[in-house]
Amino acid sequence: MGKEIVKTECLGCAETFDGIVMDCEKCGGVPVLRLSDMEWDISSNRPNIWRYASMLPKFKRYVTLGEGLTPIRKYRKYKLKLELRNPTGSYADRASAVLSSYFLSKDPNAPVRIKYASDFTYSLVSYLIGVPEVEVVLDDPFSVEVEEILSLIELGATVNFSDASAQLSYMNPLTIEGLKTTVFELFERGIKRGKIFVPAETGILAISIWKGIEDLRAIGEDVGFEVVAVHLEGMKIPSSLDRVRGIDVFEVSRDKALKKLIELAKTGIKTKLLSAASLEAMEEDGEEGSIAIITASDSRRRTLPVGKNSRLSKEILRLLSEGGGGTAYEIWERMGKYTLRGVYKSLASMESAGLVASSFSVEGRRKKKVYFLPNEDMKKGSSNS
Repeated sequence: MGKEIVKTECLGCAETFDGIVMDCEKCGGVPVLRLSDMEWDISSNRPNIWRYASMLPKFKRYVTLGEGLTPIRKYRKYKLKLELRNPTGSYADRASAVLSSYFLSKDPNAPVRIKYASDFTYSLVSYLIGVPEVEVVLDDPFSVEVEEILSLIELGATVNFSDASAQLSYMNPLTIEGLKTTVFELFERGIKRGKIFVPAETGILAISIWKGIEDLRAIGEDVGFEVVAVHLEGMKIPSSLDRVRGIDVFEVSRDKALKKLIELAKTGIKTKLLSAASLEAMEEDGEEGSIAIITASDSRRRTLPVGKNSRLSKEILRLLSEGGGGTAYEIWERMGKYTLRGVYKSLASMESAGLVASSFSVEGRRKKKVYFLPNEDMKKGSSNS
C-alpha cells in the first residue's frame, strides 16, 4: 500500500477538508473521512476491529480492549448482531478504539474534553487510559444519573458542569470509522446482502454502517445491503439522516417495542427499548435473512480492569515516560505505593490495550520481562492490537 491521503467531506454541504477534521464549521453537518489506498486485506491474527486496518485510518499507535467480532445469532428466519458483547457492553467501543488511537498517536499528553453522551462517554473514558487529563462536559447535570457521574470519576475523568464547548462530540468522523466495522464483520462472515435494521437515536450508527457499505463498494466489492434506521413512535427522526441517500426510516410503536424487549429478555438478551424496536421493525418488514443490530445492554455496564486501575495506570505511564522502562517489580519499587499485585494487573491490562510494550532480557540465568512505552514510529501498540 502507498502513502495514505486522508480528506474529510461534510455530508451536509459537501465541503472538503484536508486531513481529519472533527466537525464542519461551515454548516455543522456530519463529516466523514475519504481514505485513499483502502483494500480488503484482513489481519486475521487481530481479534478486534484492527483486523480491518487496511480499511481504516492509519495511526502510530493502535489501542484495543478486544472490541468487535461480536456474535451473530439466528433468530427465526432472521439474524441478530449482538453489539452488547463489546468490552463495556456497547457498540460505542468500536468508536472508542479509533478515537483513543488517534489521540494517543497525535499527542498522548494533550488533554481531551468530551461532550457527554451516555454510553459513548463511558466507553471512551474507559479507552483513554493513556491520556493524563480527560474531562467530561455536562450541559445539563440534572439529565444524568448520579451513578453515571460517579462511574466516570471512578474511571479517572474529571466532570465539568458547564455549557462551554467541548472538544469532542459523539458525531465525528472517527466515530463513524470505528462503527463502520460492524458491516465489515458481516461481510467477512460471507453475509453480503440483506436489510440491516439499526436503532437510530442520533442516526450515527446508521450513517456509519452506510459508510462501511460505501467503502466496500468503492474498492469494487459486490455488496447488496440496505440500511433501515429504526425510531420509536413519537421520537423525532434524526436530522443527521436528512442528507444521506440510501438509508430508509422505519417507525415502531412503543407498545410493540416493549413486547419485543420482554421477548428478547426471555432469551437472555437484555437490551434497550430502541434496540428491541429494531427487531420489531425487521419482523414487521418480513424479509428473510435481514439483520437487526442489538446495540447495548440495559443492565449495569461492565467495568474493565484497565478502567478500575486508571489512576494507577496513569502513574505507571508517567514513570515510564520520565524514567524509562523496567520490570513490574522495579516499577512498583519506584512508585513507593500501591500493591505489587495491582501493578502486575495494571501492566497486563495496559499491554493488552497497546499502552505499554514489553520485551524479555536475560541477566545471568534469569529471564525478566521489561515494560516500556511503545516507540512513536511503531505501527502496533501490542501484538494483538
